[in-house]
Formats: sequence, C-alpha cells, structure tokens
Amino acid sequence: MKRAALILLAFLVLGCNDNAPKEPEKLLSEEEMVNVLYDITMLQSIRSFKPQVLRENHVDVAEYVYNKYDIDSTIFAQNHTYYASQLDVYERIHNKVSDSVKKQQEPFKEEEVETKKDTIKKGKNKILDSIASKRLKMNEEKKDK
Repeated sequence: MKRAALILLAFLVLGCNDNAPKEPEKLLSEEEMVNVLYDITMLQSIRSFKPQVLRENHVDVAEYVYNKYDIDSTIFAQNHTYYASQLDVYERIHNKVSDSVKKQQEPFKEEEVETKKDTIKKGKNKILDSIASKRLKMNEEKKDK
C-alpha cells in the first residue's frame, strides 16, 4: 500500500512539474501566427482538392509558408508549441483562422445555393415537360379512337 502511495506521489510530483515551453527567440505575434496557420490551412485544402494547381505552379506548401513569413520549420514548431501551451491564446488563434476560412467559403456557398436552385428548376421543368407530353399523347390517342 505504501509502495502504491509513493508511486502515485511520484507521478503527481513529476506531473505537476512546470515545463511550459520557453518563449521562442523569434516569437511570431498572434496575428502572424493566425496568418501562418490560415495559409497552411488554405494550401492544405488546395492540396486535398486540387493538387494539380500546386504541382503546375511548383508550390511546396511548407517552403511557400516559410519563405513568405521568413521562418523555418524550427521557428514554426517553437511558436506552435509555445502558443499551444497557452490554451486561451491558442483557442483565440484557431477561432480567427476558422473565421477567416468561413469568410472565404461564403461566396462559394452562395454560388452552390444558386446552382442547386437552377438544378431544381431544371428538374421541375423536365417533369412538367414529361407530364405535358404524356397528356398530349393521351389526347391524341383519344382523338384517334
């Protein structure tokens, strides 16, 4: 029993050790981090849905982001870890990225709604045309009798 208590105490002491990441030498502002993560999100979406666009333009996602923000993988990783250790700040960053992505999607959603309306209208027209042609055939058959 004492042994279990000592092991539990050891886990608690080690678990409570404050090993928060240090502030990186090159700390990106919150806004810069939002921009970096937004660009990564958009480029990954392009890579998922239209990979040929990136291939045709010879765009490497990581290289593009690192060059644009004058950072490297280490600086990005340090900043990402640093902000991730601050849950309130990290959540705020991700909410801003999410809001920006949603704003970019709005025009496409409106276009999608219009396309669906057009498709429904065309479908209704086809049905009405089909009904009308059947009625014409029925009327012609009645006349022939």
